[in-house]
Amino acid sequence: MDPLGTLRRSKSLTMLALMVIVVATGTVGFMAIEGLPFDKAFHLTIATITTVGYGDVAPATTAGRYFSDFMMLFGIGVVLYALTQFMETVISGRLRELLRMVDYAPIIGKMNDHTVVCGYGRVGRAAVASLRSENVDVVVLDRNEDVLAELPKEIPRIVGDCTIDDVLMKAGVQRAKVALVTFGSDADSILTVVSLKYLKPGINTIVRVARHENIDKMYRVGADTVVSPELEGGKSMSSVACVSYGRGPRMECAPPTSPSGAAAGPAATRKV
Repeated sequence: MDPLGTLRRSKSLTMLALMVIVVATGTVGFMAIEGLPFDKAFHLTIATITTVGYGDVAPATTAGRYFSDFMMLFGIGVVLYALTQFMETVISGRLRELLRMVDYAPIIGKMNDHTVVCGYGRVGRAAVASLRSENVDVVVLDRNEDVLAELPKEIPRIVGDCTIDDVLMKAGVQRAKVALVTFGSDADSILTVVSLKYLKPGINTIVRVARHENIDKMYRVGADTVVSPELEGGKSMSSVACVSYGRGPRMECAPPTSPSGAAAGPAATRKV
C-alpha cells in the first residue's frame, strides 16, 4: 500500500466532504432561519460562499444576516482550501491517477516472459532504458509514486513495496522471465529476492548489491546473478589502466579486491 497515494486520496475525500457539509449546512440553515424554499436557500448558500454577492435573494432577518456572515467566514475558507487542493491535483498530473483513468492491471495481465524491475532509482532508470531499447516488456515497481510518475505512460508500473508478495503478484511475477532488483538497500534486496524465489523459483534474478561483503549473502538467498557497481567500476577503470602498460584491452591485471584481500571481482558477476 502506497502511503503517499493514500494520503492524497484522504485529502481529496476530506475536501469533498467539507464542501458538501458547508453547502448542506448553508441550505438547511437558510431554509430554517429565512423560511426559504430549497432552491432559493441553495442559491443563497452558493452566492454566499462564492462571494458573488446577493441579487434577487438576500437575507431578510437579523438572524439570517448573522448566519450569512458565519457562512462567509467559514464557507469561503473551505472553498478556497478545496480549490487549492484541486489545482494542486491537476497541476501535479495526479488527476488521471486519482480518477483511475490509467489502469495497468489489464496490460500486465496479458504480459508473459517480461522483466520485473524492482526499484526505479538511478540504476533502475538505466536498466529500464536499456531494456526498452531492446523492446523488452517491463513492469516497474517502486514504493514512491512520484518517482514512477517520471516513467513514460506506456510503461506499466505498480506502486508498492517489492518485499510484499501481493505487490509482486500484481506485477505478474509468476509469468515473468527475469527480475532486476536495483535497490540501494541490501536488506530490501535480500527480502525481495526471497519473495521472488518463493513466488516463482525459476525466475532469473539479477540483483544489485550496495556493499560487496553482502555478495555471498545474495547468492545464498537465491540470486542468480549479483552485480556490484562499486567492483564493476573498479574493474573497468583498472582495465583501462592496463592498456597504458601495453597489456591489451582485456582485463589482464588483478581484479579489485575486497578489504579482506580476497579477489571479489569475479564473485560480483558469478552465476549459478
